[in-house]
Amino acid sequence: MCPASHSSCSRTSRRWKAERCLLTSVGSTPPFWRMEGLVDIGAMRERLQSERADLASTASRIRERLAVPQRDSGGDVALADQHPADVASETEARELDVARLAMFEGRLRLIDDALARIERGDYGRCIDCGKPIPDERLELVPETPYCVEDAEREQQRSAR
Repeated sequence: MCPASHSSCSRTSRRWKAERCLLTSVGSTPPFWRMEGLVDIGAMRERLQSERADLASTASRIRERLAVPQRDSGGDVALADQHPADVASETEARELDVARLAMFEGRLRLIDDALARIERGDYGRCIDCGKPIPDERLELVPETPYCVEDAEREQQRSAR
């Protein structure tokens, strides 16, 4: 088995794996598909790591807020003094925090996956079709695992 094949990307095409095996076996070093002067993989790694640190910090603060019990759940005598609108506002704020936390955790997973692809030498290739992801797309969405066509297809699939 080729040392460059990665079974963790089950959606990667066989052709892409074969091309990667061939290029790795002839001594090309990842990222072999990038030409000089285009996307700087080192800069992308730093950008992703910085973004990851920011998101992780924000997610941690949200987790801390959610760890504090909501005032109305304790059966407190003081609850009788609280106006129902205040309780509703606090509940809504917690629900928003839960939604934000889920969004941040999803984005963190995408960033972690992108950093793993950089380490493997797969960064900048679509995980579905194996085609290069345009540099402009990587600049806008550095954690993306898909080319434009496959990203649209994935969005349609998840919308159903």
